[in-house]
Order: sequence, then structure tokens, then C-alpha cells
Amino acid sequence: MLWKGLIFFTGSASPGREIPIVHRIIKVHEKQPGTGKIDDTLILTKGDNNPGDDRVLYNPGQMWLHKDHLMGRVVGYMPYIGMATIVMNDYPYMKYLLLGVLGIFALKSPVLELLCSIMQMETACVALLTDKGTFIKDGVGKIEAGSLHSLPGVCQWTLVPETPQAMVVEDMLLDARTSTRWVVNEPPLMRFYAAAPLLASNGHRLGTLCLWDQKPRSFDSERIATLCNFSELVAREIEASAALMWNQTLTRKLQRAIDCYQQAYLFVDVSQSGWEVLHANQAFCNRTGMKREDAVGSAFWDIFSCESTNASAEPWEKFTEELRSKQTVELDAVRRRGGQASTSSTFTASLRPASTDKVDRNALMIGVPSGMLSGEGWTKKNNFYFIVMDDAEPAEAVDKGLFRTEPKPTAPACMPVILSTALEIARGIAYLHERDILHCDISSTNVLLHSSTANEHGFSAKVVDFGACMLSDMELPAEEECAVRGTFTHVAPEIVDGQRCTKASDVYAFGVLLYEMFCGQHPWAGLQPAQVIYALVLEQQLLQVPDSAPPAYRQLATKCMSRDLADRPGIEEVVTDLEAQISELSAEVPHL
Repeated sequence: MLWKGLIFFTGSASPGREIPIVHRIIKVHEKQPGTGKIDDTLILTKGDNNPGDDRVLYNPGQMWLHKDHLMGRVVGYMPYIGMATIVMNDYPYMKYLLLGVLGIFALKSPVLELLCSIMQMETACVALLTDKGTFIKDGVGKIEAGSLHSLPGVCQWTLVPETPQAMVVEDMLLDARTSTRWVVNEPPLMRFYAAAPLLASNGHRLGTLCLWDQKPRSFDSERIATLCNFSELVAREIEASAALMWNQTLTRKLQRAIDCYQQAYLFVDVSQSGWEVLHANQAFCNRTGMKREDAVGSAFWDIFSCESTNASAEPWEKFTEELRSKQTVELDAVRRRGGQASTSSTFTASLRPASTDKVDRNALMIGVPSGMLSGEGWTKKNNFYFIVMDDAEPAEAVDKGLFRTEPKPTAPACMPVILSTALEIARGIAYLHERDILHCDISSTNVLLHSSTANEHGFSAKVVDFGACMLSDMELPAEEECAVRGTFTHVAPEIVDGQRCTKASDVYAFGVLLYEMFCGQHPWAGLQPAQVIYALVLEQQLLQVPDSAPPAYRQLATKCMSRDLADRPGIEEVVTDLEAQISELSAEVPHL
């Protein structure tokens, strides 16, 4: 259904990619007979119903196909099923009919049902706008999913403002934009309407998330902000589904959808003891190893524990008290109770009101209509909050280009973001070293980036995963004394050589992080553990920060990764050095 929907909205028989041709191989020519290598094999194809071979379909002058021209092999087929696509291409109205029929069987979105519940309304829908009319992709209540309305509707008004903006009509009979529309004067006879645009990654408006009522209602700014946040979540699901289908031809324009689709979140009611879970997205279920039906309806604190809570009190009391004075509350070191080792690692999360300005840093802004009344604490009165799991790793941030001036690997390094993140990591390590604790596994997978309004770039860093920690003067059994600790790409040369982990070893691993963030690539990329060990110990190789790095930054990273432990600075010296670099950069670039 999704593919047919893409055909419908793009007007193309093959949106986003060329149509693959499935033809039979009729001749194989080996350039080196007997090698059996397909790289050395020339292939000729032919369609079963075509009089000749396919050379007329190849590029001009091309006589044979090679391995890189083949997408795969057909291992089975269903007769006549492809005729549906041919019929829809020859008779365009059939695609609309098919969409309508399939839409009848579409499952109702739990997001829509949740939205109706918290807004105390019966009807909500997802309306996608096309040149043929309004297609109702999903709906609950009086608006049926799968219907296509060619008559002028209400949702088109969201296309009018130059910038994306929500729309509220408290009485549709009294508004010139809506009073003559069919949905007002014919069943279901709607009187109230509120909608927030569904924004694609490129800013295009796909349609609207709509709330309806059969009687006039008043609405306020907090309810509108909540509706806008829900529209962001719905847009992510729509766009990410398309992106997952196009994974082989994915472009940067769709990368936000993939990133956001992987953003794990819950929706909870904090007025209930233990915080009742009202909704959990699929990403949350994947990250925690839970089934959605097991999470929804349960108390959050029955499922998770948090190390920062007071053991003598109920865990939610501390955070519920903080919510009275704060808009956002951080939950640190959250762990699933009774989870398997693979799914019970700690994570940080943010507790944010349903009417927050943005669910997370990836969300696109939607304007609230001017003149809207204040909600007067509607969110706090109703106690609806998002719990957004914040556990992105620097390794992921490197791939996503968060440390570049724009999200592509060839873009220059963004030094304000790199220095700010490096300083936060260094302070975390310094906190441990002040207490004579060695982390022993500093790496990009053991530093989490969580959303934060304290930094202009929208995230801050925390050092986590203390499973390999030990005291600097701890006595170890002989078999553990020389054991290699840490991630092989970030482990210091002396550890590989059989020496004991020290504070200098943590500093070396931090230097590798400096290399990783500036270069925009993972250390020792493409090498196996044995190859990295060989390079470090036998070939005496070290990672080199490029000459294009600022001199002070390059010098610090080089000292941290020095082979001689005595040349490596202490972590307190590293903190001081980074603070000086940030101060110098702030003088050159105001408002770091």
C-alpha cells in the first residue's frame, strides 16, 4: 500500500528509483574459461516474450552485462501479480480505487487514538494533500481511513501560510474559510477543527494531522503545541517508512527521518503512581527489548529503575517534585528491571511536557497561530509528558555529521561543537581520576550524547558504562593484571603490550576521541583487532591528526596519544587546555 501511495503522490510509476527488469540469462561468455568468477563473465539477457535479446535496452554500444549491473536473482514468482501495476499505469483512476480499498483495511494508528484520548475528542485523522484532492491515510472516529475527497476541503488552508503554521477553527460555521465546506454541511457535520502540518525533511508539507469535533470548542496554545509535537511524530513514521523502502538509494534528504525514527520515546501520565505509560514507539521497544503491549498500561517505574533516585522514597516522587519548577527533567542512568544483558544497558532520558517547543533537536518548528490564549498550565494540570531516550553515541554522531559544519563527511570540522563536546568528556574523566578511579574503556561507544538546551548545538556529552572501572591502586589477580581492557580501536599501546591500565591510558583513549571527532571517521577504520594490535605494537604506528586542524587542538591530541606515558598530559591539564581553546575561539567567533 505504501508503494502505491508513493506512486499516487509522485505521479511516477517508479518513485525514487528505476524499475528493475527481470529477464532470463540466455548466454554466458567467460573471458577466462574455467575460472568460474562472475567478475570475468559477460552476460546476455532476454525477455521471455521479446523476439530478440536485450541489447537494444542496454546503453549505446554496450553488448554485454557485468556483475555490477545485476541486482539479484529471482528464486520464485507469482503469476499475473505484475498486471496490477500495468493496469494502474494504463488506467490512472485504478490507483485511486486501490488506495481507497486498501485504506479500508488500514490499522488505526495508536498515536491517533492517544491524541484523541488526551484531547478528549472522538475524531482525528492523517490527511495527505495531493493535486487530486485529500487522501485520508489514517483516521479514528467519524473520519474514515482510505477515502479520497476531490472536493475542496479544509486541510488545504495549511498550505497558505509562507512558513509552516498550525490552524485552529473553533466554530467552522462562523469562519469564511470553512463554512461552505462539505465536511461542515454534510455528514459528519463537523464544527471544530485543529490541524498541524506534516513536514517532510526538506520542509515540504505532506498534509495535516487533524482534530475534529461535532460541536464548537475553545483551544489554547499549549494544546496546539502538543498537536504540533504529535504531527512531528506522525511525519517521521510516514517518511521513515518510505526511506526504509528506499534504503539502497537513500539520500541525505531522508536521513532525518531515519534518525528520528530511531529516536526512542514514551508518552506517560505522571499523575498516576509510578507514571502510567500511554504510548511507546517501536524504536523504544527495539532499544529495550520490550513488546509494546507489555509497556503500554504499565507503570514506568515498575519497568525501569534510576540510580539517581532516593532508595528510601518512591522513585517517581523526586522527579514529580522537580516538574513543579522545571520544564525539562533529566533522568540519568536508567536501566530496565530484569532485562537481559543485551538490552538492559543504562541510558539517559529527558522528561518533557507534551506541549514542549520541540520533542527533540531533530524536530522541525511549526508556528502557533497568533492570538491563541495561553494554556494556563494545561500540560501540568493533565500531567502528560514525553520521556525521550537520549543515548546517541559519538560514533553515531560522526556518521551523521554532527561534528561537521553541515551533515556530510566532506564538510569542514565544526570546532565549537567539537571543543564543547571534548571538554564535557574530559570533565567526566577528571571526575573519576580525582577519586583515583580508572575508566579503562573510554571510547565513542561509552560516551552518550543527550539532547540539551544548554548548548547551541542541542546536545551534551556524558561518560557512561563503568563495567571495566577499577581503582588505580587496586590489586588484581595475576591473570587479570596484564589483561587487555578496553575497546581495541581506543586502547593504549602499553595495554596491548601487557602493561597495567593507568590514568595515562584513559588520556590516550581520550586523544583517540579527539582524532575521531575532528577527522569525521572512525579510528583504524577497516582493520580487524589483530591488525590494529600489529600496527600499534610491531609497526609502532599512531593515529595522526591532520595538519588542517587548529595547531593547539592538533598538539593536544598528539600529546594525548603519545607512545611515551610521561609525555601524556594529566586529564586536569587537558581540561585547562580545552577551556583555553574555547576562550580563544569565543573571542574570534562570538556566541559559541
